[in-house]
Amino acid sequence: MTATAAVEMRCDYDLGVEVRTEARGGDVVAWQSASDDVADAVDETFTSGVLAGVLPAEDEHFAVAVEPVFDPEPWVTALAVTVSTRTGASYQLRFLTGRWDRRALAVARARAGDDRPLHASLCAQRTARSVVRAPRLEPLACLDSTLAAFGVRALGEGSVLGERPVLVCARAVADIVAATRQAGANEIGGGMLGALLRLPEPLAGTHTRFVTVLTACVSDARHIGGLARLQFDPQAMADALQMAELRGRGERVLTAFHSHGWGRDCGRCNESAQCTLPTVEQVSLDDYQVLEALFPSKTSLLPIAGRRLGAPGQQPVLAVHAWRGGRVEPIAWQTYSD
Repeated sequence: MTATAAVEMRCDYDLGVEVRTEARGGDVVAWQSASDDVADAVDETFTSGVLAGVLPAEDEHFAVAVEPVFDPEPWVTALAVTVSTRTGASYQLRFLTGRWDRRALAVARARAGDDRPLHASLCAQRTARSVVRAPRLEPLACLDSTLAAFGVRALGEGSVLGERPVLVCARAVADIVAATRQAGANEIGGGMLGALLRLPEPLAGTHTRFVTVLTACVSDARHIGGLARLQFDPQAMADALQMAELRGRGERVLTAFHSHGWGRDCGRCNESAQCTLPTVEQVSLDDYQVLEALFPSKTSLLPIAGRRLGAPGQQPVLAVHAWRGGRVEPIAWQTYSD
């Protein structure tokens, strides 16, 4: 698809987010328009449809329909976004949350100046003229290759999703787990090399030719971490990109990994519900801000290492998150040997 592909947008509603001290009740702390954030949901729907092998990646005319699901009006429980083509291909996602909630909550918390629980609610009002701008749907940056040509020798543990297959080098997983354990409660992180491949045929067990392959982690002491915090160093990320180019395999810095800490002294983080460290499933507003600032593409993944309650063994685990209906959530993935 080229950047000139036509996008026909239909949204008959003006959208906004109310932030209250109680869900649909209590004091109104903040209100802001959500119309500009709808483009983000459309981008995710389009990208997910292409990655799943449902929407074409080549030039097309795309029609976008945005419909709120009310319960009751004007409260929106979900936003249904559908991207379709003139040839009949169609893909829909339902968003229970989105960038609109995160932006509104961040503004409200800054204004409130305290730790009161806050609740964001999406609202919609029918309008005669759409105020939602048509998004610019960008082509996916991918590499036409085979797994063997890219260095994937054998598949290992885990499994892949039929519509979003992800492979992670087993050596990179071992390196991240070891670094997380060594750092203890302090967070660590670094660049993650890899590529979005478009295979000649769908990967076995999937129905899409697109496969994301994470090949190596690039840890760097310039990324400064502490308890529940990590600051990525721009020059270190630039150096990781240079490393990818020097390897000459068509890799890019696809994303950044980080840890949520590990109880190095006791090693019982996976067993104790009282452990105060966040789990690998928990994604903070800070995590979202870093991901969207550094890697805005909806093809981006978010690897997080640390504890998972109930996981076997006394060592950190790695979770790989992907965009799933307005939020990043853990998905199934598979290791490989190179």
